[in-house]
Amino acid sequence: KYEILGTHPESRILFTDVNILDSTGQEPYRGDVLIEGEHIVAVGTVPKKEDLEKDPRVRVFQGKGRTLMSGLGDAHTHFTWNGGDLDRLGELGVEEHVLLTMRSAQCFLDSGYTM
Repeated sequence: KYEILGTHPESRILFTDVNILDSTGQEPYRGDVLIEGEHIVAVGTVPKKEDLEKDPRVRVFQGKGRTLMSGLGDAHTHFTWNGGDLDRLGELGVEEHVLLTMRSAQCFLDSGYTM
């Protein structure tokens, strides 16, 4: 059972024509992936794919052969570091530090890190 916590239950996302790297150690394979709400409901072959592609309520990402993989995990990181400049870490005001931290977290999320 796979879940994506925090996703709206009526959300539907379809990834088409992707190389699926399923994190099992197997070689990547070409296919499609459908996510409904917090659940991955189809991997490889998606039933009624053509109907889903036409549905305006479904977000469709055309992979064009790009690789789709599970989220990455970083066991140790510091979102609050000032660009790695430890000597100047205390110079930022609280508000600027919060904004820097948010930008760092967004960069990790945009890069596929999920924890």
